[in-house]
This record gives sequence, C-alpha cells and structure tokens, in this order.
Amino acid sequence: MNDRFYINFLARAYWLHPVVTRLNNTSSPTLKKRFRDHWSGRDSELGRLALAIEAKLSKLPAVVGAVNRDVLALDAELRERRLEVDECIERISGIRLRNEELGLSLAANIESFLYHTQSAYELVMRFLIAFSRRILKKPCTEAEIKTALSNAGVSTEWIDALRKDRDLTAHETALWCDLRKTKDEPRSYEVLITEVHSVDPEKYRPLSQYTAAYGEFYKSLETLREWLFQQIAEASDGAD
Repeated sequence: MNDRFYINFLARAYWLHPVVTRLNNTSSPTLKKRFRDHWSGRDSELGRLALAIEAKLSKLPAVVGAVNRDVLALDAELRERRLEVDECIERISGIRLRNEELGLSLAANIESFLYHTQSAYELVMRFLIAFSRRILKKPCTEAEIKTALSNAGVSTEWIDALRKDRDLTAHETALWCDLRKTKDEPRSYEVLITEVHSVDPEKYRPLSQYTAAYGEFYKSLETLREWLFQQIAEASDGAD
C-alpha cells in the first residue's frame, strides 16, 4: 500500500522555457525530432538537466534571501550596541552576539550560496554542452561558452573565483564572518568573509564580492539564452 505523497515543485525561474518554445516553433523537422528524442521526458539527458537547472535557479533566491535576513538582523543588533562595537574595534576583540545562532546561520547561509550558485553554473554548462552535442550536432566546450560571454561584454572573472571559494569550503576549511566599520554617521558595517581559522586581512572577501558574482551569474544566464537562440536559428537554417 502506498504511504507516500509529494510536495509540489513550483517552477520560478523559467530560464529554459523560451528555448523549448523556440524548438517547438522551429521550421526544421530535424531539430524538432532531435528535441523529442533527447529532451522530451524527465528521464532524458537534457530533460533531467533542464529540471535540475530549474530547481537550482528557483532555490537560489531563497538562499540569497536567507543571507540578507541574517545581515539585516546582524546590522540591527550592532546598531543598538554601538559603544560595545567601538570598544571591540579599539581592543581588536570579538563581540558576543545576543543571538549566538546568528553568526552560525550567516556563515552557513553564505556557504550554501557558494554551493548552490556554483552548482547551478556547472549544471548550466553541462546542459549547454549536451544541447550542442545532441540538438545542434556539434562539439562545444566550457571555454567556448566563456568566450561567448566575453564577446558579449559579460565578465567571466567571477566564475573561477566562485569555483575556488566553493571548493575551499567543500574540501579544505569552513568560512566565518568578521566585520569592518565603514561609516560613523549613519553607522554602517561591511561583512567580511574569511576562513574560520584565519585573521589574515589578505584572506578577507567582502560580502559585496559575492553579491556582484550573483549579479554577473544572472547576466550570464540572459546572455547564454540569447546565444542558444542564435544557435537554434543557425541550425534551423542548415539542418534540412
């Protein structure tokens, strides 16, 4: 007797839906057949990757939202404890948060952001390479895709930096968060991310660096979808 039930998955990203529409509307019977053969159905290679990408891209805003909520909560507490913060800066010491879970939550959510963003990027790369091989019938590499981004004026520097930090947290260390006072009036702080065992200023990464990488990732998604449209159009002209 069945005793299971499911939580409905509600898509929120829709990154690949316009690509499906282009393939359904192509004038090329060959491309339509390849689409049916290699994408239709959850168990197909492209179908699995497409659903995984949709899930990852739908989760990412939730992860970013968790980081932002922690940062706001931290900022609110530190504003109330301005004199204590100034004493910590003067003594170069740590402050014990009233909500001791907050520091753990912020660091964990930042590591989660690194994992999910890098995972989403890798799935997108796998999909594009498989799409090129199965649908377009031509080889494609990550290097070629990064070149397409660069040619469109989209930065790719964030890709290697993100991969390096995700690998660091997965295999070598854990992250922790320190703070830097950036302004007195109004009082403001910058979250600095570092390895939990380190107080080396050279190893600090401002949270804004990850915020910028997140923005570049989404710029890349838009550019790569346009690149897919172009590839489909060119293949439609030459497939039949």
